[in-house]
Amino acid sequence: MQAANAPAATRARILSGKFTGNSEVHFNGNIAFSSAKQLFYSMGHEFIHVSQYAALMG
Repeated sequence: MQAANAPAATRARILSGKFTGNSEVHFNGNIAFSSAKQLFYSMGHEFIHVSQYAALMG
């Protein structure tokens, strides 16, 4: 992950300039896995982005 202070990031997949409805979630191991609570919050937050991408672009 390039954003050093972010626990996770979600990216929409694009194929031939069009959104596919699929996305990727990347976790920053130093932050996201620092505690069970942090992982729970990070996963929950990124799930919102995944569901938004699926609903709006899929």
